[in-house]
Amino acid sequence: MLLAGVSRANITPPLGLTMLGYAGRDGVASGVDMDLTATLLVLRDASTTIAILAADLAIIGGEMFVEARQAIAAALQTAPDHVLINYSHTHCGPTLKTYFYDTDPVLSAMRDRYEQWFVATCGSLATEAVTNLRRARVGTGTGEARIGINRREVDSDGSVFLGENPDGPVDHEVRVIRVDDLEGRPIAVAFAHGCHTVTMGPKCMAYSPDYPGPARQIVESHLGCLSLFLQANGGNINPITGVGGGVDDSDSKNRLGSILGAEVLNVRGSLYTHSVRGPRV
Repeated sequence: MLLAGVSRANITPPLGLTMLGYAGRDGVASGVDMDLTATLLVLRDASTTIAILAADLAIIGGEMFVEARQAIAAALQTAPDHVLINYSHTHCGPTLKTYFYDTDPVLSAMRDRYEQWFVATCGSLATEAVTNLRRARVGTGTGEARIGINRREVDSDGSVFLGENPDGPVDHEVRVIRVDDLEGRPIAVAFAHGCHTVTMGPKCMAYSPDYPGPARQIVESHLGCLSLFLQANGGNINPITGVGGGVDDSDSKNRLGSILGAEVLNVRGSLYTHSVRGPRV
C-alpha cells in the first residue's frame, strides 16, 4: 500500500540580504516579487519512505544541504539517501554561506541565521507531511514546453559567449508525476523541466521564484493541490525571453510560467490513476 503526503513552507528570507545569481548585481534585496517556498512530498510503502524537497533557492550546498537532508530523514525515520533535495536555481534568491560575494559580517550573520532556520523548517515540513499521509496512487508522463534555448552562441571568430544558439542542444521535455488518492483526486503534482530561472534579471532587487512561481500557481489554482517544480538539465539553457534586462520582467516570467504550467496540466490530464480503459460499449 502506497501512502503520500505533502507540505509547504514560506522560506522568503528577511529583506536586506545580498542576492545570489548575478555577480554584478549591486545592493541588497529590497522587496518580494513572489514568496519563495519549499514543498516536500513524502511517499511511503510497507518497507520504504522517500522524500522530495523542492525549494526556491539558487543553491543548497555544504553543511546546509547535509543538515537539511538529515533533518528530513530524522523526522521521517528514514535514511538520508532516501531524501532528494532539488533547488530551482532562481537567480532572485538570497546568497548563502556556500556562495556569496560580500564580506560584511552583518550579512554573514544573517545568512547563518537563515540557514539554521531553513534546516529546522525542513524538519517541520517532514513532520507535517507525515500527518497528511493518505493512501495514494501514482502516474507518470511526459510532455513538451519550448521555453528554453541553448545559450552557447558562437561568434564569427569561433569564440563562444552567452547568447542564443538555436542549433545547440536543448531538452524541451516536461516530466510529470501525478499523485492522487484512490478515487483519482489530486494530492500533489511534481514536474521537472530544465531551463535557467533568469527571466528576472540582475536589476531586479526583489525575491522571486522566477517562472516556476506562476507555473505552480496555474497548476495549483486548477487542481487545488500543492505542486513541486524540479529543476532538470538547465545548465546551458536560458529562457527564450532572454535574461531579464529591466527592474521588473514579470511579463516574461508569467509568459513562460503559463506555458509550462499549462503543459503540466495537459500531461496530468492524460494520466489515469484510479481507472483503466475498458472495452467499448
